[in-house]
Amino acid sequence: GNRSAGAQGGGLLCEAPACAVSGVHVVGMTTNGIQVIGAGSSLTVVGSTVSGTVASESWSGNGIDAANGGVLHVSGTTSTDNSGSGFYLIAAGAGCSISGNSADNRQTGLEAGSTGSLSIGTFVSDADSHYGIDLSEDSGVQANSITASNTGAAEGGFPVNTTGSGVALFGVSNSTFVSITVTGMPGFGLDVARSTTNTFDSLTIARDGKGTVNPGINLDHDSADNVFEDTSVTGTSVGVNIGGSGA
Repeated sequence: GNRSAGAQGGGLLCEAPACAVSGVHVVGMTTNGIQVIGAGSSLTVVGSTVSGTVASESWSGNGIDAANGGVLHVSGTTSTDNSGSGFYLIAAGAGCSISGNSADNRQTGLEAGSTGSLSIGTFVSDADSHYGIDLSEDSGVQANSITASNTGAAEGGFPVNTTGSGVALFGVSNSTFVSITVTGMPGFGLDVARSTTNTFDSLTIARDGKGTVNPGINLDHDSADNVFEDTSVTGTSVGVNIGGSGA
């Protein structure tokens, strides 16, 4: 069968070139549900689901994880109700691509950093507990469609003033975001920190009554030369906050 329920350890681990799975369902792992790890390793995941990874004393399990140079390609895949992030790509290999859905994860829907040339097709985050999407220390991101809604209260000691932001960029440069829609967030709609020379073609942020403190768009910490085209911010106490070196 293709279902692993309540097993010790992870559900599927790829440490080889050109791994591929389709229609896999992984439930209740005590570490990561699906993982690719190591330079030269690559994994394609199509039409699959991961849910219910559980935390141990020293580990929070991500739904789908790429690390240490592993390259991940995901399409039509859902990651929900995990103790870590839905999709976690930190120090993954260059050229990863992600299209999928995350919901009700204890940390972030999609967390990626230091990957290089990340491609996001269509990604939807709903009711993830920290950020919907968190991108850091990266360049050349190409994102077609990002939707983040109903981000919730941070867990695990995250700072309160960034709780529940829809999309967060930290140290991201030379990237293009074709469409971003953020609704129902108690934190920032879009938080841009130390990020330069990015283009946002279409940006829609609507707080929908959640919270009154954080701006819809926050530009801070030496962010510069970012271009915003078609932009709408509604229902926030401050539409756009500009700090540091400006936008």
